[in-house]
Amino acid sequence: MILTCFFIFHCSLQFSGKIDATQDEVSRVLLAEDVTSSSSLLHQHQELRKSVLELSMQTLAKGQALLDKLREASTHADINNSHATKAACYSVERILEALHHRRQQLDEQWKERKKVLEQCIKRCKIDEEIQKVNDPFATLLHFVNLCSYLYMKLRTTQ
Repeated sequence: MILTCFFIFHCSLQFSGKIDATQDEVSRVLLAEDVTSSSSLLHQHQELRKSVLELSMQTLAKGQALLDKLREASTHADINNSHATKAACYSVERILEALHHRRQQLDEQWKERKKVLEQCIKRCKIDEEIQKVNDPFATLLHFVNLCSYLYMKLRTTQ
């Protein structure tokens, strides 16, 4: 039973690799140039965060189940096996604490990245509004230039 819990916990430690991959993803400086792309990046960011949090909860639950089994075994063990199970508990606790600490660091990176992505979306919306305002002026400027050109052409032909 303990070996089964240990095996399940060990398999769930893929969470550590997922944290590494996620930290690489979150630390990228990729920003989009339009609202749709920026919103898509933000959505991907939130989905990635959700998947890592779910995996984190699963890993912590499996680790806690393993600790419970080890503690239970420790109460029924002789002195030598009791020391071994306590040492195993200590190791599992350290692993869980390290994973929890890494997830907290990643959470800080997520908050920062989300803030940057939200600012990017706001900037893109402002750029779109500016473009909407500038388009009529650009058309008007083109029209004025054309009129000026035609006026000059007309004056030189007379």
